[in-house]
Amino acid sequence: MKRSSTMITAELVVTDRHRLVIGVAGCLSELAEARRAVQSWLVGTPAYDRADDACLVAHELLANAVEHGSPETGSRVELLMEVFPDRGLLYIAVRDESKLHTGVKPGEARTTDESGRGLAIVSLLAQDWGFRADASGKSVWAALGI
Repeated sequence: MKRSSTMITAELVVTDRHRLVIGVAGCLSELAEARRAVQSWLVGTPAYDRADDACLVAHELLANAVEHGSPETGSRVELLMEVFPDRGLLYIAVRDESKLHTGVKPGEARTTDESGRGLAIVSLLAQDWGFRADASGKSVWAALGI
């Protein structure tokens, strides 16, 4: 089954019930729609019991990529979600076009800070997470048990 639709300037592609790809322009205003698309896609998948956690992880990874990884106007960020029922995993990855690869690690936000907790949240919810970098950008990924 293949279908596609557009959300504002985001591009949603569902290749089948186990794989979702969303392309988002590098702006924070699209994150709510991307989160709704993720929630909708998870219905009926083996990962649905982890939908709230998956939406939060996807949102945090997207927000970080938009905020820190795609500062150039017109940059795109891609979210990939894939369910592996046989391995009991939901894989979530966000790729940006940033050429800066200074490492990705949870911040140490103070109690009064309004941001800086995203990767710490991802670390708590995911079985494992990390990042890969190459000449064309980087991907930050998380694996959730389902």
